[in-house]
Amino acid sequence: ITFTVNSDLPSTYWWTPTNTTDSTLTVSPATPGQLYTYNVVVTDTVNGCINDTSTTVYVNPLPQFTITPSTSICYGDSITISATTDLPSDIYWYTPDTIHNSTVTLYPDSTGYTYTYVSYAIDSVNGCKNFDTMTVFIMPKPILTISPTYFMCPYETINVSVLSSIPVTYLWTPGNVTDSSFLFHPNVSDTTYFYTVIGTSADGCKDTTSTVILIYPEINVSITPVNPAICLNDSITLTGHGAITYNWYNPNSFSTDSIVTLSPDSTTNYSLIGTSIYQCKDTINTMLIVYPLPTFNIAGYKPLCKGDVTSPYVINQFDTTASYLWLPVNLTGSSVTLSPQDTTTYNVISTDTNSCHYTVTFSITVDTLPIAHITGISPICYGE
Repeated sequence: ITFTVNSDLPSTYWWTPTNTTDSTLTVSPATPGQLYTYNVVVTDTVNGCINDTSTTVYVNPLPQFTITPSTSICYGDSITISATTDLPSDIYWYTPDTIHNSTVTLYPDSTGYTYTYVSYAIDSVNGCKNFDTMTVFIMPKPILTISPTYFMCPYETINVSVLSSIPVTYLWTPGNVTDSSFLFHPNVSDTTYFYTVIGTSADGCKDTTSTVILIYPEINVSITPVNPAICLNDSITLTGHGAITYNWYNPNSFSTDSIVTLSPDSTTNYSLIGTSIYQCKDTINTMLIVYPLPTFNIAGYKPLCKGDVTSPYVINQFDTTASYLWLPVNLTGSSVTLSPQDTTTYNVISTDTNSCHYTVTFSITVDTLPIAHITGISPICYGE
């Protein structure tokens, strides 16, 4: 504060307690709540007459601040701070906009920066003004990245994982997994699962993201007929069901049709892999049994003379469980007697318990008898 003393005569001045000689006095009293007194002696330089006067200054206290809270916040968050003073005051904030309020909500928007906000208060009684600052540090916030949707086939295993822009700890729900990834192996089909993961940095900043796991409907592949079997040299048609595309193996891939015709020489294993519209797969195996034929041969046949009867024709190396049919005579059994009148072709058909057939064909030649004529027949006398 500056004081000025005026005299109507040329004069000199002496101020106490500052011991200065100017007509003006500038002082900065430092103690709030204290009364300061300043005296000045005025001496007339013409007549030497002296006069004195004094003035007082009372130092009003400045309003003192309390600002709460003083903290750091995560990027993207807001913070509400309040300023209070020990004296009735009007409070203003520079944010940098001027806000006339004791409480202000701030939205700092740059990570890794320190923001300083200025608050000032004007004593509503004496008009004294004071300033204070609030510093807010913006901590980096993690950004989690995850596939929004996983698609999978039933009974498969997938790795569900999340990435973070900064080091964090993780918590998945449901399951309470604390790693950045986990293996998901459902035992159901046509179901949807929802998972949420929270990443928390060392500063306590968080980000949350979620994912959906969609499990496709189960595919069930089948083969008809069930338990296929054929006789040697026969063929069979196998049909795949339940898929969109097919692949047959034995053990290598040999057909992509849903229907295959097979004629193996021996019992053979086949695999069928079917694929659904969602590219889910199912595998089924089948064994195609190939039964051997009930083979045999016939011994003992030879040409006959007309009217003769054969010795029994016997089937050699025959299957005792098989049945035998002799055609065209419609005889049965493993041994028969034949008496053809003319040269005849016979078919012998064996049938075993698996309904497999085997045929042996043979012919019996029937020779005609010689025709005998006696000549010179006439009556004779006794003794001739």
